[in-house]
Amino acid sequence: MVSTHNYKTKYDSVEEFYSGKSVFITGGSGFVGKALIEKLLYSCPDLKNVYVLIRRKKNVSGHQRISKILDSELFSRLKAEKPQNMKKIIPIIGNITPNGLGLAEEDKILIQNKVSVVFHLAAAIRFNQTLGEAMRNNVEGTRAVIHFAQQIKNLKTFIYMSTAFSHTDQVVLEEIIYPPPMKIEDVYEFLKLNGDDTNRLKEILKDRPNTYTFTKALTESLVDEIHGDMSTVIIRPSIVVAALKEPFRGWIDNWMGPAPLIKALAKGYMHAFYGESHYNFAIIPIDYVVNATIVAAAKYQRSDKVKVYNCCTTSLNPISLKELCATVRKESVENNYRK
Repeated sequence: MVSTHNYKTKYDSVEEFYSGKSVFITGGSGFVGKALIEKLLYSCPDLKNVYVLIRRKKNVSGHQRISKILDSELFSRLKAEKPQNMKKIIPIIGNITPNGLGLAEEDKILIQNKVSVVFHLAAAIRFNQTLGEAMRNNVEGTRAVIHFAQQIKNLKTFIYMSTAFSHTDQVVLEEIIYPPPMKIEDVYEFLKLNGDDTNRLKEILKDRPNTYTFTKALTESLVDEIHGDMSTVIIRPSIVVAALKEPFRGWIDNWMGPAPLIKALAKGYMHAFYGESHYNFAIIPIDYVVNATIVAAAKYQRSDKVKVYNCCTTSLNPISLKELCATVRKESVENNYRK
């Protein structure tokens, strides 16, 4: 028989894990980043502070940028039910590209002494970015964040947000670290010889569709190579779409990804998606991604191996392109959306 004490020790709740701890988030002004901040503060009331890396902008302070983010409807339930937790968001001026993240010395010391979990979400997500730009932001940005995280004294978990499309050459994406599509040093040699010559880009991408997926694959292998003794988790969401439930049904704050296409279909501006009708439309609600990320950080058992979680519906609850189109049309008609 297991005693109550041992049971509680072994199965601490997610809320208990974050109690009294502070977290550091890169990419906190992005779609997933904002939702992550809101969920942490709403569901983990004893979380101490959320330090958010914010880029410096001319004539706009970090606090002003955070205030603008907090004006979003996303934070309405937090303001209404737990307004005191809004004060736990602390902007940290910096950038993922420079050495040391461009932090002031006092901020470096603060993070190194106070933070227990690092969520690295920042990335350049445009598909048409140059290879050099993608390498600077996705590969070298992550390298800089890892080197900084390794200086944090009481770090429990490092979370890297990747994508389910990081390995488009795989028919079945397993929860493992795959070999990189190319050595990073060879990519830099290519850039040295060719620059960002788009005419020769296919030579290096091969079967990868764009520089985003290519550099995310490189970054996963980099994380595996240099994480050292940090407890490290990689989360691979598929196409992140509007919330299913939290903070409220349908929340979304941008027109990236499939949102404009789905709206055009619903409005009748377009009548079909290009592709095989039976293909899986790999979408995942943002609240699922956020919940998986928070839990992964709390429940990961310390190991020298990187843990990988695919965050997508896949074969468990798929929706095909044909089913998507039919569902969107049906909802549009029932709700008079075409008016």
